[in-house]
Amino acid sequence: MRLAPNDIEPQIELAKTYNNLGMVSADTMAWYQKALAVREQLLRLQPQSSVPRYELAGTLLEMGRYYGKQGQPAEGIQVLKRAKALLKEALALNPAHVGCQARLGSALLDLAKQQRSQGDWPGALHHFEEAQVLFTRLARTNPEEFGEDANEVAREITLCQQKPTARSTKPAWTRP
Repeated sequence: MRLAPNDIEPQIELAKTYNNLGMVSADTMAWYQKALAVREQLLRLQPQSSVPRYELAGTLLEMGRYYGKQGQPAEGIQVLKRAKALLKEALALNPAHVGCQARLGSALLDLAKQQRSQGDWPGALHHFEEAQVLFTRLARTNPEEFGEDANEVAREITLCQQKPTARSTKPAWTRP
């Protein structure tokens, strides 16, 4: 079956399917790449909409997490930074989109963790603090859904502030 280039709805469903297959398949990155290609096409077709940015950022977020789990934080950081930029663009178009705010918080949290794993403590702290602002605001209106996220970010900030000393490469919280 061949999709018409401007037929948006089937492409949206195809991208969702590819993304979901990436989450459960042994060929994770191949499916994410297919989802990415379709979602980039949808963004080109709907440049004034926040939705394709939100969805494309979701695929990038999953890719970034996958890279992190595979021990490739440099690649993860790269795609997570792109996800962050797309989510900020989406929020500029639709500032009240709670799902987009939450996804941005998640992207910032994952980005900070991967930066920390690479020894970029200032970058990690910056992104943890940015995530804290988002999750704290979201937790005020919906504590059941976002309260734990806000608490997790607060814990991460505390850990990041206890970065390792110059004498040791082990973080302070893991040393005896």
